[in-house]
Amino acid sequence: MTDVFLDHEKKLNSPANKSELVDISSTDHVFTNLPRGLWIGSAGNVKVTLSGDSTGITLNGISAGSLVPVRPMKIFKTGTTVPSTDLIGLY
Repeated sequence: MTDVFLDHEKKLNSPANKSELVDISSTDHVFTNLPRGLWIGSAGNVKVTLSGDSTGITLNGISAGSLVPVRPMKIFKTGTTVPSTDLIGLY
């Protein structure tokens, strides 16, 4: 398939073209690369450390099917109520 946008500059507000499943089933998830945002498939809370912070914050009351424009370094197992299978980092 041809990608007519392949030579266009990618910016933070560009559509994602890669993904990473977040696995907090047994421990915290630390991203290798900073995503452009998070896809939240189920309603709940997500505890994160953002790229510019050193401590965790909880994003409360996120609706199912939300694209959250944050750049997390880490997703915490404890404090996150959204199932691990419903969290995706988008690049």
